[in-house]
Amino acid sequence: MRGNNIVKVLFGFMLTAALVIGCSDSEEASQSNDLNENESTEEQENNENGESGDKLFDEVTELSMFNRNHPSWPYDEDQYIWDWLTEKTNVELDMMAVEGSNYTEQLNLTIASGDMPDIYWALDYNIFNEYGQDGAFIDLMEYEELMPNMFQLLEDDPTILQNAMAADGGLYMAPSYNDGASGRRGYLHREDIFEEHNLDTPDTWEEMYEVSKELQEIYPGSYPFIFRSDFAHFHMITPQFDMPGSEFYLDPETEQWTFAPVKDEYKVMVEWLNTFYEEGLIPPDWLSINQEAWQEYIMSEESFMTVDYNGTMLTFNPTMQEENPDFSMKFMPPPAWFEGAPQHNFNADLVERGMAVSSLSDNIEEALTYIDWFYTDEAIEFVTLGKEGVTHEIVDGEVEMLYDTQADFNIETGVGNNGTFLVLDDFQNLHGFAIPELEESLKVIEEYDAPQVLTQPILNSAESNETSVLRESISTRYQEQIGRFIIGERSLDEWDEYVEEINDLGLQDLLNTYQQSYDRLQ
Repeated sequence: MRGNNIVKVLFGFMLTAALVIGCSDSEEASQSNDLNENESTEEQENNENGESGDKLFDEVTELSMFNRNHPSWPYDEDQYIWDWLTEKTNVELDMMAVEGSNYTEQLNLTIASGDMPDIYWALDYNIFNEYGQDGAFIDLMEYEELMPNMFQLLEDDPTILQNAMAADGGLYMAPSYNDGASGRRGYLHREDIFEEHNLDTPDTWEEMYEVSKELQEIYPGSYPFIFRSDFAHFHMITPQFDMPGSEFYLDPETEQWTFAPVKDEYKVMVEWLNTFYEEGLIPPDWLSINQEAWQEYIMSEESFMTVDYNGTMLTFNPTMQEENPDFSMKFMPPPAWFEGAPQHNFNADLVERGMAVSSLSDNIEEALTYIDWFYTDEAIEFVTLGKEGVTHEIVDGEVEMLYDTQADFNIETGVGNNGTFLVLDDFQNLHGFAIPELEESLKVIEEYDAPQVLTQPILNSAESNETSVLRESISTRYQEQIGRFIIGERSLDEWDEYVEEINDLGLQDLLNTYQQSYDRLQ
């Protein structure tokens, strides 16, 4: 039975990993007519006649788009979202959807060919900034009059611009923002287990250590705290120790580039993880725990606290409650590194994606006007919820979804697919899909977001080429040694020697380059 649960939870996790970012299936296309039956006859006639109503453009405007066809949310021309966007804007998209594995290769080919679509669904600031500086994409900083909504967002939150800006001060991607809100990372715990044994949720790592010891006494052989993907999930733990979820970042107080794994705060985190390892409070195989093994620990009541996507409870709870109605995975405030310190989770609002416009486009103004629309309140609500009366209703000021599950919503509509948004509203606007435990967490989890800081240096092509190998060398070395510290193969008494070893690899030279690039822009 447990094997079946693993399969169900694993499948559910694959769906929840995208939470808002939906997927589609061409087999569902036949339902399009049913969904659109709610449109009025007058609206349908207007669409057929090309009449605009309150559309973005008065006349039908054709634009081409380079898009990524991702396996988890594949592009399908029959998805309803594309017709709905046309109804809203009068823009008809000629889509070039490339397979995710071939994205970079196809991007390079379109640029080299000179036959470039008008708009690109852009991934990775570094790639598009490099091509933008070479002239392939327009600098959006020169088009403020056409993009008032985007520039208002950048003024309201300068961190968005800082992370997206190129080394020459240009902005070559209209940045996506807040679409990570629904996939917030944080701490989760088995509330039913805590309540059964009258255990308090910990506010500090000291308290998490103490409650882990208690849990281990109650459940001999258990590993009360667990995380998966070895170092890949350290970005969820470092914010509790007054560091962002990145190895390199710009310290907001000193405005100096910093490498977290040599800081004293990082050492404190490693000391705690070493203690948890030595006392058997985390699994001995923490370096190799994959998703399935992590799920097994939790479902078999061997682990009771974890740090992961907040939406994880959406897949665990319904499945496990079929056998154990009391099973309750719930949000837990992040433990601070000492009493009185801020309790911070990783802030996932900033992501590296957006839309770019080809410098060869004959429709630059139209493309920019279309892109800027995605920053309006109307667009944000629409690309988050879909079509009122079809996907949802507003009842007493609250959103009520007209789908039983979020998976049905995503599959049938394509809402949230690549190329359909730039800003998504918080997952609270989709709370109609949330189980009570998740909805409760959504009311408070934002309170624990760590401050956003600059985590990507703004390098020119030469600087990027010069530093890439050095950065990889430093990252590889630090992970090797941090792993040894945690499992006790290396004494923490040698921390200073470790820091010196990292410095000897050229860390300061790397930080100096990052600092020079930052100071140049200032």
